[in-house]
Amino acid sequence: MSRTRAGLLAAVSSLALMSPVVAADMPLKARPPVVVAPSWAGAYIGASVGAVWHEVDYDFYSFPVPGITAHGTKAGIIGGGHIGYNWQSNNLVYGVEADISGSSAKVTRQPFGPNTEIETSRLHWLATFRVRAGVTVGSGNTLLFATGGLALGGVENSRLYPPGGVIPAEVGEGKATRVGWVAGGGIEHMLSRNWIVRAEALYVDLGDKTTAVPTTPAGTYRTRFTNTDVIARGAVLFKW
Repeated sequence: MSRTRAGLLAAVSSLALMSPVVAADMPLKARPPVVVAPSWAGAYIGASVGAVWHEVDYDFYSFPVPGITAHGTKAGIIGGGHIGYNWQSNNLVYGVEADISGSSAKVTRQPFGPNTEIETSRLHWLATFRVRAGVTVGSGNTLLFATGGLALGGVENSRLYPPGGVIPAEVGEGKATRVGWVAGGGIEHMLSRNWIVRAEALYVDLGDKTTAVPTTPAGTYRTRFTNTDVIARGAVLFKW
């Protein structure tokens, strides 16, 4: 073997032996971090507080007197708790939720001036049973949602008249549980794996109730009470 070939083989052998050492000393190529979108799936509980605008329409009529409509609105505080469950498919989130709240909203008015009838409407409590659906935005930790379903409300409507007239002193339905519907929407933001904050707005329609009071042999006095509510509230949720 010539000296040239012997030198070439020695150089190749040296490079082969050195290649693992050189490779070990070379920095690894940086890999982009893997971003995992947060999961909204699972059960949760929470507490909420906010404002409620309680609205009432009083429609009263008696033959042959034409009907008259009066309207009142009053803001109050509403607060309570809720429980729910979410499912998730990619960026689509859907689920069910139930909540119950107490309310301080009370409407009191005298549409015809002092020393005349007093109209009163109270919303004592409100419970809803709703479905929810929404989409995540951004990095997946913010949710925009719509919601709707069944509403139950404890209301108290009355018209108090001065004594001595042909109409009894008080006309109304007393404390009653109304059944209606609720719809709305909002936004949620996931602070961590377990904690979520929410802002939402709801519209509630609790339907109407008509009371009838005979006033004379020829006529009956009727009053229809219609209750609706607008709610704006915030909530804190704990998710498993």
